[in-house]
Amino acid sequence: GILLLLLGLIVTSNQSLAAENNVAQSLIKRGDYVAAIAALEPLADKGQPQAQYLLGTIFANGDGVGVDDLKALRLFRAAAAKGHKLARQQIVAMFHSGSLPEPSPEDWHVQLGTVPSEQVGEREWKRLVKLYPDQLTGVQMGLVATEHGGKQAFLLHGVGLDEVVARAICADLVNTIQGCRVKKGGTKTDTNAVDGDSTKSPTPTEQPN
Repeated sequence: GILLLLLGLIVTSNQSLAAENNVAQSLIKRGDYVAAIAALEPLADKGQPQAQYLLGTIFANGDGVGVDDLKALRLFRAAAAKGHKLARQQIVAMFHSGSLPEPSPEDWHVQLGTVPSEQVGEREWKRLVKLYPDQLTGVQMGLVATEHGGKQAFLLHGVGLDEVVARAICADLVNTIQGCRVKKGGTKTDTNAVDGDSTKSPTPTEQPN
């Protein structure tokens, strides 16, 4: 009886949140941004990712308010940390659109494997973006020269990322790209997105010949 009651409360709560988000989305479509903000802010403060995302878009676009990229970024980060894929894509887009400072060597990236040449790397990147559009759409490719078996090779990276986005990408891909690693550019910082094992070697996406 108690378990069923708790499940019922959870379902009711989720339905209530969905209804409140739907109301806010209707207000946004009508252009009533002041009312939409008033509806979304309490939900965002409670950690509701869809509300955080919607509120972030209002501040990013300057809809009914002044553009506030930093506030939008904070909201998108909070939503992305809870797995909101559109919020994650918005963070990447903001970094690469010029609305935020250009990615620096201190930005985070994901290492996705090893390829034998730059040309193969470009093909492999296109293949991965096609396979995993939710995770990699909008992410820029990077290639870092290395050696593999005594021959020149290249590490395939997605670069210029926010830390939250980088970790979320590897968390999503860990079951399909086991060598996905989160790294901080320009430093020796190297952490695995899922279990923190910094000694885990990347699984090559395509081995050099």
